[in-house]
Amino acid sequence: MIMYHGKREDVLPFFESIGFACPEDRDIADFVQEVTTTARTKFKSRADAPATAEAMAAAWRASPFSQPKREEIEHWTQPKNKIDSKLRQQRFDKSAPFFGNTFVDELKLVLRRQVRLTMREFAFIRARLMQATIMGIIVGTVFLHIDLDFSRQNPTPAIQRYGVVFIVLMQMMLTGMAGVPIVLDNRGVFYKQNDAYFLRSITYVIAETVVLLPVSLVETIIMTSIVFWTAEVIPYDAPDAAQTFLTFVVIVFILNVSYGAFMRFFGVIARSAAIGQVLSGISIAFCILFGGFIITSNNIPAWFIWIYWLPPLPR
Repeated sequence: MIMYHGKREDVLPFFESIGFACPEDRDIADFVQEVTTTARTKFKSRADAPATAEAMAAAWRASPFSQPKREEIEHWTQPKNKIDSKLRQQRFDKSAPFFGNTFVDELKLVLRRQVRLTMREFAFIRARLMQATIMGIIVGTVFLHIDLDFSRQNPTPAIQRYGVVFIVLMQMMLTGMAGVPIVLDNRGVFYKQNDAYFLRSITYVIAETVVLLPVSLVETIIMTSIVFWTAEVIPYDAPDAAQTFLTFVVIVFILNVSYGAFMRFFGVIARSAAIGQVLSGISIAFCILFGGFIITSNNIPAWFIWIYWLPPLPR
């Protein structure tokens, strides 16, 4: 039921006309809230003031303050006064698009928002870069200046180099697990905005991926630079050292991005952060076990060889 509907300036005059006065020390908003409840009795200024909500609604309908609103409703409910403007036709046309912005404009807006959200969590970015630096120093010093003299009789240096590459790629996989809780935190907001046609799913995915690319690139460059040259994966004076290093950076960067997206996938399908962490941990365990380093492909049983080809790590 309606007890008042009109201009803000007419609120106090209306209630005073039916027998309720707002005290000078009382906020108008608080007064309006309380006068519509059973606490209205303390605001009574006349004995004939309405005592129930139904009586207040009737007083509003009989009041001259409601006359303009009643006339307006009567006017617009007449078929001859139907609104048929161009704006209404565009808004209610069945062929009108669901989203208010074009794909390009929406992508710009979502990109700008994702950049702000990412920079707001700059501590998380700083932690990722510090992790890459610390892990790069640890791996590089553990495999400091690997022996360059390897042959069929001494395959240990070659195996060590495979180990360095494997550890770096495994670190990239573990870094991707940090994105699972973030996806779970943002998932509710995305569902709400997507259901309200604020944004398309594809623009959100593109914006999130593009914003994370610079962070992944810097993280990859930091770790690969430390590990590659400290462990001396190939000799410093090799003619193709720079080319090999760039190839190594590109491969690790691609795997960093792909595994980050793979881990965020578990954040999308998981019902909670705990389930997401468990699923991502199991997937990483399978990738490590069947990646071709711990168990070579020719030693993997035939009924498990299909797992070897699922992750990009073996390639």
